[in-house]
Amino acid sequence: MKPILITLTAPSAAGKSHLLNYIRDVQGVACLTSTTTRAARAGEVHGRDYFFISHAKSLELESRGQFAELAEMGGTRYGVTHDEFDAKLATGLAVLIVEPSGIDHYVQPALDRGAQHLKFFVRTPLQTRLARLRHRVTADIMQHMHKESAGEAVGQVIAAYTTRLQGVFTQEQTWQGAAAWTAELDGTARPEENFKIIMSAVDAARKETA
Repeated sequence: MKPILITLTAPSAAGKSHLLNYIRDVQGVACLTSTTTRAARAGEVHGRDYFFISHAKSLELESRGQFAELAEMGGTRYGVTHDEFDAKLATGLAVLIVEPSGIDHYVQPALDRGAQHLKFFVRTPLQTRLARLRHRVTADIMQHMHKESAGEAVGQVIAAYTTRLQGVFTQEQTWQGAAAWTAELDGTARPEENFKIIMSAVDAARKETA
């Protein structure tokens, strides 16, 4: 049976991470964990949400050809290693969050390993996403308030979210129409409902290749 890679694509604060956490933590489906050079946010766990590494370590892994994919967004480097792809696809079903511009690049390592690809878009009303972003930036600012360099850290948080907000009203506006999605998911729905849609598509794909 061919392994299947599921990709979740959505604009900022649409709920893709919440859905992925449910798929991983409740349903027990393997999720590819990317490295990142940014600091962990409140509640994020190394090895579960991301592998948090230094910029220098990311460059070292790149120089040794360890990344199956690598991207940089807003000065932060993200990359999934070959070892991570091999380990998670070996389970038969794996999930990855990816932006539209990186779908082909991110997915190619899985296709090279003989996997099928199912791609889902998570759609959420703009006002809901903006409210979630406000909550998130507030939480991130409070996380840094106790530090000696609080002013600098808060400035960096605000700058990062300003850049993200610009993306919300520019390139992210086109994401829903950027690909022929296997299905669209509702970012305000219960994760159980979206998981049923995903698994229905997985079952159909497996029947086609049986």
